[in-house]
Amino acid sequence: MRSKTLLSVCWEEPVEVSANPSTRERKKIHQWYYRADDIEHKTKLLVNLLQQPEATRAIVFVRKRERVHELANWLREAGINTCWLEGEMVQAKRNEAIKRLTDGRVNVLIATDVAARGIDIPDVSHVFNFDMPRTADTYLHRIGRTGRAGKKGTAISLVEAHDHLLLGKIGRYIEEPLKARVIDELRPTTRARARS
Repeated sequence: MRSKTLLSVCWEEPVEVSANPSTRERKKIHQWYYRADDIEHKTKLLVNLLQQPEATRAIVFVRKRERVHELANWLREAGINTCWLEGEMVQAKRNEAIKRLTDGRVNVLIATDVAARGIDIPDVSHVFNFDMPRTADTYLHRIGRTGRAGKKGTAISLVEAHDHLLLGKIGRYIEEPLKARVIDELRPTTRARARS
């Protein structure tokens, strides 16, 4: 509220700026999800997807700082070099992680939601939700890291059974349900819960 007051004092006709991608911008982002049985299955799915040639520059979102380092180790064991970004890092280390990604020294950045807003990394081909965000709004901010500057992008969510309620909320929020995909050799063995 204070910023709107300040803007109206400074400008005769204040302009509202939205950080969320518009509906038109979201159309440039292909969105789908893969069901996962558990964390191990989810990791195998992610490794498979990151090894696809079209995944040229990716951001993988997780919920907690601890998961950033676990996932970096799991991906390193699979031969995928990464860098990471999380809230406790000093600014110089954050800048270095982003530089490593933009310079092409790595093609995967693992991040908490600190990277979901206010960070502009060019040419991100894919956003992965390894852990689903807590809200549909955060989902929108996360996927807004791809499909920028007129380019197409891909947003993929790895969904466990406990995520299906949120998946339905996200579909309603963005006014379009996410579509399920399956990798034949990595089919889930558990049944999906019905979405609300």
